[in-house]
Amino acid sequence: AALRSAPSASGARRIAPPVLWGRATRPFGLVYWKEYGTWLENDGVDMSVRDRSPVFAVAPGSVSFAGFIRGRGTGVIVDHGEFASVYAGLRAAGVARGARVAAGDEIGVTGERFFFSVSEGVARVDPIPRLSMAGPIRAAAAPPGMKPPDPTANLAKKKSVSKKSSKRGMGATHLKKKK
Repeated sequence: AALRSAPSASGARRIAPPVLWGRATRPFGLVYWKEYGTWLENDGVDMSVRDRSPVFAVAPGSVSFAGFIRGRGTGVIVDHGEFASVYAGLRAAGVARGARVAAGDEIGVTGERFFFSVSEGVARVDPIPRLSMAGPIRAAAAPPGMKPPDPTANLAKKKSVSKKSSKRGMGATHLKKKK
């Protein structure tokens, strides 16, 4: 699915924050991943949070999935009708599939890292502008002299999967770690 950060046709609906405190460590979109030495698209926001922080539903909806998400760990997906939200990197999910949740209901607790994304249909969208407490978030700095590549270039190229990188997760399962 294509990544986009523009507001939806219905406008960027404001949503409640999923955690009380967090610092974005990897923003939405094309980001330089130092550990792999390349640019990759991040389809959500990775956050550094306090371990065992409560995670809250951002809007009313129905839990469509609660369990293990490959590359992300324990997670919860909530269908809100107009959009869906993904909460991953959880120490534990506090809801089960089919549960109805209201905005602000606790749906799990975090580990030390947390991933949050929003999708409208099949397109992932930048969740930061939609958060009611959103502030500016900047991409991780690239090495000097490097600039982001064209995201559509070399789409047919495939790299081998290493067992180590597939366990590391966070969307970079198709790359071997740079030595």
